[in-house]
Amino acid sequence: MLAVNCCPAEYNALIKAAKNAAYLDMLDCSMEQLAKGEGKIRELIEVDDD
Repeated sequence: MLAVNCCPAEYNALIKAAKNAAYLDMLDCSMEQLAKGEGKIRELIEVDDD
């Protein structure tokens, strides 16, 4: 594990930023695949729980 000399709030902010960057990168990759016709488009089916 990486040793960081900062308070927990700063550390948490760094971890959150890294996770957000990784998630956005994953979305970019998915959008590129869809643009090339390589991805899958799934239909959302809504269900009433009444």
